Amino acid sequence: MKRFILSITFLALLLSSCSPQTSPSPTERGDGGDGVTEAPNEQGEAITIVDALGRQVTLPAVPQRIVITGKAVFMLADAAYLFPGASEKIVALGDAGQGGRNFIQWIDPDYAAKQVLDRDAGAEVIAALQPDVVLL
Repeated sequence: MKRFILSITFLALLLSSCSPQTSPSPTERGDGGDGVTEAPNEQGEAITIVDALGRQVTLPAVPQRIVITGKAVFMLADAAYLFPGASEKIVALGDAGQGGRNFIQWIDPDYAAKQVLDRDAGAEVIAALQPDVVLL
């Protein structure tokens, strides 16, 4: 009996995973599908993005001073360093060491010039760096 129920459950899960998945189109969401409502550019034009809570945030221009900090800074740094020119715009990083190893020093040629923040750095420390954007 157990095998029969398990087989039916597995079959139901298999069939439901094969059904087409529907998601709202970019026009239904109000953006281009990636949360960015205006294409980012380097000409200093305003950029409107949708944050994780669904709020629209308008930046006056492309951020030039970025601070990445928080408890899982290595995950944000992984994503940030995928973009060309990220190493020039990132001015400070939280401690990204994992077991005494910090991978960022191997991928960022300007790592020695960056401010390294403690894991419990407060708002005053971050604000003193005058960032355009802080990624937590």
